[in-house]
Amino acid sequence: MNTFAKYFLLGLIVSITLIAACNTNPERSTNPDLFFGGLVVVDPNLELSPSDRSAKIVARLSTADSAVSDATIIFGNDTLTYSELSYNLSSVYSFENNDTYNWTSKSFALSLQYNGTIELDIPVADSFSITNVVPGNHQVQALEQVSIEWSGSDSADSYIVATVLVDSAYTGYGYSAFSIDAGRAATFPPEAFAMGDGETPEVGLYYIAVYAITGSPDSLAAQHLLPVPLPSIYNITDFSDNVAGFFGSITVTLFDTIRVSVQ
Repeated sequence: MNTFAKYFLLGLIVSITLIAACNTNPERSTNPDLFFGGLVVVDPNLELSPSDRSAKIVARLSTADSAVSDATIIFGNDTLTYSELSYNLSSVYSFENNDTYNWTSKSFALSLQYNGTIELDIPVADSFSITNVVPGNHQVQALEQVSIEWSGSDSADSYIVATVLVDSAYTGYGYSAFSIDAGRAATFPPEAFAMGDGETPEVGLYYIAVYAITGSPDSLAAQHLLPVPLPSIYNITDFSDNVAGFFGSITVTLFDTIRVSVQ
């Protein structure tokens, strides 16, 4: 299956073109001294994972020339730890635990301390769930239509629907798209369950999930943190006169499933 995540390079930033219709952040017309990007992820599907944690924050900080390794970044009461390589990213700050209950439906102070201090407010959307899958037997032949409904999440700015073969989750593959239905429902297009040509069914068992988004999460940092990457890059946000980037949160539903087969 095709990955819908987009890579981008930090360099001399003049502007970033909006490729997600629902993103409303303004374009930046000047060159920031620092790039600050990251996201909070709450994913209850990982609560029983022996090698991962269900609640995490990841951040990147760079000048135009190199990564910054000696900043202090505090999320709530927790200080992020710097690593040269983590989550398949180089030069990243992070903190994680399994305390999903105390991370959702709250706003957290995020402090960046490097040549001054920047304070951001990061709201994290409440936990929510998929409430209905059509067809009800969770099985389709070839590229038959699949629709879902979900309960909604407090504080969410938008929703993303995602699906991926079970054995490809968290590897950078899968289908994801913004939901344009304000009624908390979506229908997956045929290519969500197709091979690269968009017409040949890719048979197997699929996870289905919905993401509740706040702010402007860093798409690159999210690449291997989510079951399926984000569908687009957000516009850059000015955090101060000399710092710009992306920051937001993503709350993931528990997985539902659909099986695709051919006769």
